[in-house]
Amino acid sequence: CFRSKSLDAYLAERQIEVQRIPAEAHWQISLAERSVQTIKAMMTALVSEQPQMRTSEAFARATWACNNRDQYLGFSPLQHAFGRAPDELGHLGESKLQDIPILTENGVSAEFGMNVKAMITAEKAFLEEQSKGKEWSRALGCFFVKQLRKQAVEISERHLTPEELVAPQWSAAVGMLLSKSNHGTVQEIIDTNKLLRKAKLGQHQKLRIHKCQDHKPLIAAWADAADSHRPDGGSTRGIFIGWTSHQLLQGDLVPISPVLWQSAKIQRTCRSSGAAETHAAIDAEDELFAV
Repeated sequence: CFRSKSLDAYLAERQIEVQRIPAEAHWQISLAERSVQTIKAMMTALVSEQPQMRTSEAFARATWACNNRDQYLGFSPLQHAFGRAPDELGHLGESKLQDIPILTENGVSAEFGMNVKAMITAEKAFLEEQSKGKEWSRALGCFFVKQLRKQAVEISERHLTPEELVAPQWSAAVGMLLSKSNHGTVQEIIDTNKLLRKAKLGQHQKLRIHKCQDHKPLIAAWADAADSHRPDGGSTRGIFIGWTSHQLLQGDLVPISPVLWQSAKIQRTCRSSGAAETHAAIDAEDELFAV
């Protein structure tokens, strides 16, 4: 990906290592994005509990909680890096006291009590974000072949009525608003009115069906997906099916007449952008055979 040289110099001056994610390992992008989301959620929880906390301090506490509470192959990142876990005071090095009991400031200084409270808040926010990422395991029954066949039949037998069919240019926006209907706010009402106003302004637009010269037209499908961008962490698939000429297979630019389009939530939880795109392609294939 493109990155400016000034950004590289800025990070190098502060001894920040930057690792690129190769294009063939695009599923790692979702892991990086969720790590950023976890850090932001933890910093938000810390600042809401202690408004006087600085951004640098909130970031440091959130990073420490992640490195201390996260688990990879049975060990935390701190244990992988230093070969040991921190003691009760958060120290990683050898103590000169040789484990002699000492009186801490926990009961003496209020500042130490605020420190403990901040770490508890950070670790609690991290565990909440971690539990959201593990919700995908609740749908393990969908991995069985019978369940997959059942879902495929339900998809292929479903037909949208004219009342349920939304114009292609508004399909994605309507799907996103529907996902917010169970916990909507005033902003969702405003967005709905804006979308309705745009739809009424475009009510005179017509859907063009092109003339096909071939005796046997080609039915083609396109699919795409967006990962973890819904309010509940779900993903969205976009499907478009149209009939056109066989010249499309030769790479020619040909007119395409829309037959079916859909922008809806993927029922299963996707752990990466690659998984979301795979589910969208499978659903598009089912819809293609149904057409």
